Amino acid sequence: MKTPLKYYLFDLLPSRWLRAYFKTRGFSTLISSKVIDDLAIDITIHKHDTLWNQRLSKINGHEIDICRWFKQHLKSDDIVFDVGACFGFFGLLIQRLMPKVIIHAFQPMNYNYFFLKINALASSENRWSIFSGFVSDKSSSNTISLDDYCQKNNTIPSIVKMDIDGPEFLVLQGAKTLLEKRSTIFLVEVHPEIIPKYGGSIDELLALIPEDYVKKVLLNIREDNNNWSSDLSLIHKDRNPYLYFAPKALDRFSK
Repeated sequence: MKTPLKYYLFDLLPSRWLRAYFKTRGFSTLISSKVIDDLAIDITIHKHDTLWNQRLSKINGHEIDICRWFKQHLKSDDIVFDVGACFGFFGLLIQRLMPKVIIHAFQPMNYNYFFLKINALASSENRWSIFSGFVSDKSSSNTISLDDYCQKNNTIPSIVKMDIDGPEFLVLQGAKTLLEKRSTIFLVEVHPEIIPKYGGSIDELLALIPEDYVKKVLLNIREDNNNWSSDLSLIHKDRNPYLYFAPKALDRFSK
């Protein structure tokens, strides 16, 4: 979707909420998206966002096998970190499946943050926390590491789902304590061609994962492909596969 030039004037407003509000005012649409099987979620997005309108209007139109994973393996006492939450699609799906799950959503971009907040407030359970900054290896004024976030909020996620288009290596560098605790399952969309732009590589990312973790990869996430493989060399054959890794004691594929 091409952004009108005049919208950039709204970036001069002092509040990010006001900037996002005026950019999107009158351009919202509510979609009842049939995300998996007979299950649907109601999600608000920009009505001129062609990509997301097409994707969410299609039955099983968005990362169907990640949706299936949550349907099959989500537990009612889970605490889920959704890093790169976009509009809140997976948060809404998770609460539709298990209303008592606690969700921590991370989204730094004004446009996405605005719709994320709308969708979080409209959910049936008020069990969302939203962090509006970036997640990285270190913490600063508008950036936080996962380890620091956990310490600051006195919480440990049972699941981290991540889709951030490139900085995955940096985020996992900032989650070393979390990885060492062996209390968390990770679902990470990785981007082998983009990761080097952020100072790492897919091999360096894999080296951060403890050796005793179970690791699986899923290719072709835009298609109906539920073939999770233990052959990690497959990662290099796809632009954006999902990488699953979990302590053996927590591996939900084996349950």
